[in-house]
Amino acid sequence: MMHLPHLSFRAAMMHWSIIALLVINYQVDSSEKCRRAITEVCSKTTNDELSIESLPSLVHARRLEEPISKALVGGEFENSDFWETNGKLLRDAWKEYHQERKILSPMNNTYLFSPEEFDIDSMIHPHLARAVANAWKNPGHASESIVRKQFKQVTPDGAVFSTQLIQPLHVQALREEIDAIEASGLPTRRPNGMNRYGHIFDEGIDGAVALPSLNRYCTDLVDRYVRPIGRMLFPEDIGFDDDVEAYAFSIHYKEGQDLKLNEHRDASVVTININLNLPEEDYDGSSLYFVNQDKNSDRNYLSFSPGTAIIHKGSVRHAAASIESGERHNLVIWLFGNDGVVRVEPYNKTDQLTAEERWGVASKSIFE
Repeated sequence: MMHLPHLSFRAAMMHWSIIALLVINYQVDSSEKCRRAITEVCSKTTNDELSIESLPSLVHARRLEEPISKALVGGEFENSDFWETNGKLLRDAWKEYHQERKILSPMNNTYLFSPEEFDIDSMIHPHLARAVANAWKNPGHASESIVRKQFKQVTPDGAVFSTQLIQPLHVQALREEIDAIEASGLPTRRPNGMNRYGHIFDEGIDGAVALPSLNRYCTDLVDRYVRPIGRMLFPEDIGFDDDVEAYAFSIHYKEGQDLKLNEHRDASVVTININLNLPEEDYDGSSLYFVNQDKNSDRNYLSFSPGTAIIHKGSVRHAAASIESGERHNLVIWLFGNDGVVRVEPYNKTDQLTAEERWGVASKSIFE
């Protein structure tokens, strides 16, 4: 039988859920690793490292009553007063939640990547990762053509492409980080004006999630992959200043929540949409369609498998059909100009970025 160190009544009441979780895991896994984790958490709780004084924002934020998202259209500013009033509190609470998770990490195998030791390339499909690394190292048409071969054009008008972006293990890692959001007990703002279920990943937005792991992932994914690839696939639409800002969010479709997404355009010059379902998570329905920009009466329907990314012009109209069974999870990132400006006028051929500019100039400021 394992004996836990003495806990003050106050500390035990404050963090009974953490200790209960550890004890439950100990019943399943009585290894020395688990034993040490329980002892460590109890010891830290005894020393008030997890007390209300050390994590005041987290405790306070968990007591907030999250407002219900109802609007199916134009919901960007729904409940904005609540999010603006509690914005700073929630930012501080996410920092403290990150500290709380670190204490659990010795036995919590779901914390698979830390922001301090993060490597975006290791999470990307190796064929694409190698091609992109070469393009950054040797910018030019030759290296860029290898990157382009990793993408399949899926609509006749050249507005939509797909690729296998993330390996299955790392799809699971991302999902587990999103599961940690659900388990945090913290209120989160709806992802956009049409989707009610999901999360925003942007520390600068009131009510967004501020987990360092997910914010670092989205930032590095945009800087190293999405921005130069968007410029490569859509050179007539994107110049140096047209994709400098990004907006990342998750979405979740299931019965009883969001079922579909009506036809719309994105507030972006380029969008990447990544399927975060696990291989065993099947669903029926929820296919996407894109309107042919050359022939508005045509609809191009497609589905995409776990880890696959669809990258498309933000201006192309698209929608998601109703989900009939199961659940669908996605990570979506919009790119646009400063202050949310979305360029619509195409560039002349002579004004478009060269391959060297798409990969060469930015690499010196981002990666060196």
